[in-house]
Amino acid sequence: LPEDSRNIEYGNFLLCPGRLVRYKRVDAVIYAMQYLPEIRLKIVGEGPEEENLKNLVMSLGLGNVEFIGVQESLSGYYKECLAVVCMSKDEDFGIVARESFAWRKPVVAAFDGGGICEAVVDGVTGLLAKATPEHLSEKIKLLYDVDRARGLGQKGYEAVRQFDWIDHSIRLKEVINGLV
Repeated sequence: LPEDSRNIEYGNFLLCPGRLVRYKRVDAVIYAMQYLPEIRLKIVGEGPEEENLKNLVMSLGLGNVEFIGVQESLSGYYKECLAVVCMSKDEDFGIVARESFAWRKPVVAAFDGGGICEAVVDGVTGLLAKATPEHLSEKIKLLYDVDRARGLGQKGYEAVRQFDWIDHSIRLKEVINGLV
C-alpha cells in the first residue's frame, strides 16, 4: 500500500495506465471521451499502438485527451485522479485495479476483462462496462458524483488490504492442477 495515501483528491481527470497495445482497448476509452468533454483523460504508457491512438485523438478533435508517456512513478496521478479506466480484454491478473484501490480510486473495467473482474466488483469497488463508447461514457458519468467515486474507492481499498499473495498463489495452483 502507498506510504503517502493522505490528502487523496478526486480530480477532474481519468487515468488510463498501461502498455499501449491493441488488447488494452485504449481506443474504446478515447472514443468514449467524445461524450465526456467536461473531464480529461491522461494516458500513461507507450507501446506499438501509440501513434495510432494519437492519430485517433487528432481525427476526433479531442482536446481532453493527453498522452503522458512512461513515468517512473504514477503516485501523483493515482493520488489526484477521479478514477482509473482499464478496458483490457482478458487481463491475466488485474494489477492496475489493485494499484488503484491502494490509492482509494474506483476502477472502470470491461465486463470481459478477465482477471481484473475478480477485483472490480460492479457497483462495489468500481464499475464494469461494455467496450462501447456510449456504455463506457455512461458508466464514467456515474463517477461524477464524487461521493460515489470515493465510496467505491474505499471499498476497493478495503478489499486490497485483505489481499494475500500466498492465498492467491494457492488458489491459482489449485486451478492449474484442476486443468492438468
